[in-house]
Amino acid sequence: MDLQSPKTVTRQSLYEQVWTTPLRKLAGTYGVTDVALAKVCRKLNVPVPGRGYWAKVNAGHPVEQRALPRTAKQQAATITPVRRHPESPPEERIPRPETVTSIGSIEVVAIDRPHRLTTKTRRYFQDVERRLTQAKRRKAGTSFGAADWPPADDNGRYRCGGQDGYPLTVSLPALERALRILDALAKALESRGFRFTHVERDHQDHRTAMPPGLYVTHQDEQFRFVLREGYRRRERSAAELAEAEKAKTYLGRFESMPNAVSRSSCTVASTESARCFAIPGGRRLKPN
Repeated sequence: MDLQSPKTVTRQSLYEQVWTTPLRKLAGTYGVTDVALAKVCRKLNVPVPGRGYWAKVNAGHPVEQRALPRTAKQQAATITPVRRHPESPPEERIPRPETVTSIGSIEVVAIDRPHRLTTKTRRYFQDVERRLTQAKRRKAGTSFGAADWPPADDNGRYRCGGQDGYPLTVSLPALERALRILDALAKALESRGFRFTHVERDHQDHRTAMPPGLYVTHQDEQFRFVLREGYRRRERSAAELAEAEKAKTYLGRFESMPNAVSRSSCTVASTESARCFAIPGGRRLKPN
């Protein structure tokens, strides 16, 4: 059956079809959704099988078919298929530029002279700790100031954007270990001729512009790296749930919490294209 051109169907024909073929499968032959076909049935006053009808048919149970009403405002309707956009060809995966693969291995050591981004990131998280402390001490009924509003909690982790330092999502206990990794990486990159630049959001052309954030630039290429601490789900005990119910507070069955394992990703961008690469594996963020 041609799925591109409109088709005209009579009441009697549609009635016979919907009682011999499930509505969703039948709708596919017309190039429409089952919701659209059900609207046509209502328009022509054609009854359709109720819920559980086809399950009974498949199980061999007796079923009752509703009769076609004698009257209807229309005796036929035209069903127009939904226009589908042609699928785009898969993009060819481009290899990592040599500038990325030539960085080599980096040794993570204790921070002696912190990189400027390390200092900036540490100050950002110090402010996060300050706001969290003030939120705990806040008295009921008092409001927060603009600079004292508690930071967003992402499963026990807090996010630092590229404008505030390193692009980092981490829990406070694992912060220092994450800073050691990023400090060593920043120093190694700059010693090899790379430089850090911050890309602002382009409100004029957001479709083709690169995502905002901190980028590492080398010659004609840029790449953006992000470090995130992973998280895991823990099932709460029956005692915890019972205590919450007794206190009349909602508590979900599962709790998400940081797992101290880093997940890195790298976006490599040029003037013509941008590709994302996931750096495989994870690294423990717990102190050695």
